[in-house]
Amino acid sequence: MLELRTDEHVEQLSAHRLDVGFLRGPVDEAALSVEKLLDDPLAVAIPDHDRFSGQALIEPQQLAHEEVVLWARAAAPTTYADVVELFRRYSIQPQIVAEAPRIQTVLALVAAGIGLALLPTSFANLSRLGVRFVPLAGALPDRPIALAWRSSSGSPTLAAFLNVARWARPAQRRCMLWAASVSHPR
Repeated sequence: MLELRTDEHVEQLSAHRLDVGFLRGPVDEAALSVEKLLDDPLAVAIPDHDRFSGQALIEPQQLAHEEVVLWARAAAPTTYADVVELFRRYSIQPQIVAEAPRIQTVLALVAAGIGLALLPTSFANLSRLGVRFVPLAGALPDRPIALAWRSSSGSPTLAAFLNVARWARPAQRRCMLWAASVSHPR
């Protein structure tokens, strides 16, 4: 198992060094099959005692004057692009206070009250103490979690893996929703 960015997944799959990858789109590679598994919209990671902590949803416009911690572009280009797109879509000029190359560092900065972060909802499953995820309202960038594999692969092992991933999809959705709704106190 390897942890890779989307572009690295595509490269490794095309070079026959990987059989399957979980990634975020878009993927424009004719030799690969790509299947959406889950929607994973952006949510706002906030400190537990933030002024937004009592809200069920946050409107993007509410972020206009907030301090924001970004997951660095080099570390997470698709998530970075989603965040930039969200800000552009709602004409928000963010107050960037920090950028961090690792997700755990981003979450630690949020827990410390340095700023809010916009991250995929699935990261709520990391259960970082002192951080709560609040869903965003409105139109959001669409970059789901997808499976990718070489279209030419006839591997029975790959076929079995794809079937298990498809079967587990509903449970993963429920887990993401549950984790996003739970506060993790300090």
